[in-house]
Amino acid sequence: MINKIRMKKNTITPALKNFRKNVTGQLQIVASKTAKKTRTFMVKDLQKTLGFNVTQKKLKQTITSRKSGWTKHTITLPKEFRQPLRDFKARHIKAGVSYKIDSRAGRQVAPGAFMGPKPGTIHTPWNGRAFKRLTKKRLPIAQLHGASPWGIFTKNKRTKLVVKEANKILRAELAERLRYLTLKNQGVI
Repeated sequence: MINKIRMKKNTITPALKNFRKNVTGQLQIVASKTAKKTRTFMVKDLQKTLGFNVTQKKLKQTITSRKSGWTKHTITLPKEFRQPLRDFKARHIKAGVSYKIDSRAGRQVAPGAFMGPKPGTIHTPWNGRAFKRLTKKRLPIAQLHGASPWGIFTKNKRTKLVVKEANKILRAELAERLRYLTLKNQGVI
């Protein structure tokens, strides 16, 4: 996985030495924008893999980006989080619950599963999720989950692609920041 995107201050400092602004502050801005755009790229890539079955809003909740130093940002995709099956367009059918995880594969069925009512009906805490009985008795039930975004990401070997894209975004953001500072120094902006 991608642990950190690092920038070396020594390589960029000579380009910024003519400006009165704080170099570290400018690098913070560049690193923050790079992390934000990399996170968005990861979300879009995951959604493309899932065949638009899960919304970007739901996927963005799983990927976290936080500052871990002056110019370092950490983008994390947790292993343990798994989307509920309802996010994969689950439907209650006679055989159980039908859902679609991968865009390249067909719909799958969880036999004997059932779905809770949609919000606003009788039992609202179930919130339209899918469940399965653990025994022949009525009560021990377990919620069904789809694939984790981390599992999809690692199975499809997307790490190298994201690192390559992050480096491309970093170079573009740095060039844009230098252009902005140059224009501001000239008094155009």
